[in-house]
Amino acid sequence: MKLITRFFNNSNTVKNRIRQKSIMLLLVAFLAFPSLQSQVCTGNVFLNTQAAVDAFNCTSVTGNFTINGADITDLSPLSGLTSISGYLEIYGCSILTNVDGLSTVSSVGSSLIIVSNSQLSDFCGFYTLMNGGFAGTYIVAVNLANPNQAQIIANGPCAVGCAAFSVFLKDSNGDALAGGSIEYREGGGNPWQTALEVEDGLFCIDTDRSQVGLRITYGPQVQKEGAIPTNSDYTFQTVNVTVELKDGVSPVDDGNVDYTSDGWHAFGTTGDNGAGSASLEMLPVQYTFRMTYDGDKENKTELISSGNNLISFELADLKSGITNENMEIQLVAYPNPFSGNTTIAFSLKKAEEVTVSVFDVNGKLVVILHEGLMEEGNHKINWNASEIQKGIYMVRFSSNGNVVHKNMVKM
Repeated sequence: MKLITRFFNNSNTVKNRIRQKSIMLLLVAFLAFPSLQSQVCTGNVFLNTQAAVDAFNCTSVTGNFTINGADITDLSPLSGLTSISGYLEIYGCSILTNVDGLSTVSSVGSSLIIVSNSQLSDFCGFYTLMNGGFAGTYIVAVNLANPNQAQIIANGPCAVGCAAFSVFLKDSNGDALAGGSIEYREGGGNPWQTALEVEDGLFCIDTDRSQVGLRITYGPQVQKEGAIPTNSDYTFQTVNVTVELKDGVSPVDDGNVDYTSDGWHAFGTTGDNGAGSASLEMLPVQYTFRMTYDGDKENKTELISSGNNLISFELADLKSGITNENMEIQLVAYPNPFSGNTTIAFSLKKAEEVTVSVFDVNGKLVVILHEGLMEEGNHKINWNASEIQKGIYMVRFSSNGNVVHKNMVKM
């Protein structure tokens, strides 16, 4: 301090006086705010109120660490603490329910003492410590729950959650799907914002709106969702799609498969996933699949869903190059948009086994309007949709490998 004072007294220029003032401000801030000093707490630490917990800012403690306060409810301000040289003691915290804020503590020098916390039931905050091989004395008693070390490890780390609205991206088995991304926007004309991925497949969306638009990307595939309610968490699941090449009943390997929704992308080679087939996790939207074998090609367009995830190609069809006589089917829907009933019309050039079905924007089957033989000529199918929700729907016409889609809007 004497050196600093001498410097101030011997400085006469304006520039040096400005420097004096800056240094003095920094010195005052350094002395007034411990967070600007070392983050090691020397000696014992005793936190007896929630305010004391909130003010704590050390990453390590060289002595004992005690938490004891009737108003203490939240230990999250302790989340930067990693090591305690002495013991860690929590007692008499009558309204504390969890120790999540201690999940970064990986080292306690002697004992862990957790007693007489009447509402404490969640011990996942000690997972890191226990799973790291804590070898000290563990005393737990007179809490709402009193798990042993093995139980804490078995229960796993604390789950990561979102303060606002969570979107889960999962694969067809229900497992978290890594490698995807989610964007959202608050209203139709607003820009897309990137949702924060807090762990594989879990995205947090920060909004106070009752609904948001959602756009999901997985690899080169993009799925746009409509308005999603934010009053509960939302799960989006991919579909495991299998593409196969067969010669009659025999599987054929080495067929090259591509798919497109906005450009051609590699799917795989038949034989990659068992004889004659390849599989890929895909978003449930419409794709065109292209099978290439020995220079011959065939395309098929399909709306992917959990109920329509097997795309089959016949080797004879690839080599013959014969197209279906009804390949130029035109679907007409009227009225469209509609509010109650609507009609789907089309013409057949010859008698054919036909399936006409309706799917929602997630690729989920809503209804099968017709399945069976239809004669040559003009056809109309009435759909009474008065009981379904408003939104976008897709009619799918399928006949002997020929697939045609038509979008419709329920108002």
